[in-house]
Amino acid sequence: MKNKKGFTLIELLAIIVILAIIAVITVPIILNIIDNAKAGAITNSVHGYKDAINKYYLSTLSTGGVFNNFDGEYTINSDGNIVKDSTEYNIDVSGNKPNGGTLSIVNKSIVSGCVQIDGYYVTISEGNIGQAQKGDCSGS
Repeated sequence: MKNKKGFTLIELLAIIVILAIIAVITVPIILNIIDNAKAGAITNSVHGYKDAINKYYLSTLSTGGVFNNFDGEYTINSDGNIVKDSTEYNIDVSGNKPNGGTLSIVNKSIVSGCVQIDGYYVTISEGNIGQAQKGDCSGS
């Protein structure tokens, strides 16, 4: 009697088919998890950006600077700074900087707006930060 070693071609094909089925099921799940994690990180970055704007305002006041009117409509430029009436305010933030959007500040507090970061956008409504979604501030 011969001592058989190894697998037959049919056994190898069966294993390859099983692995392919597992890959077809798991790859979309993993990609969805990655997208959700990135959206969560973007949302957290907007929280940090909002705090950085508040800290910028407070640090400017503590060093003797005075904002005549910090309220109003601001645009976020591609450097992550806010701009109002051609005056640019350098917002120092660690992590992902926004690359576009708008903010509405009332009584020294951000009440509404939209912040774009790396292909995602986050809306701010009544001072509350929403969840990141793919697209830009125009909603597309």
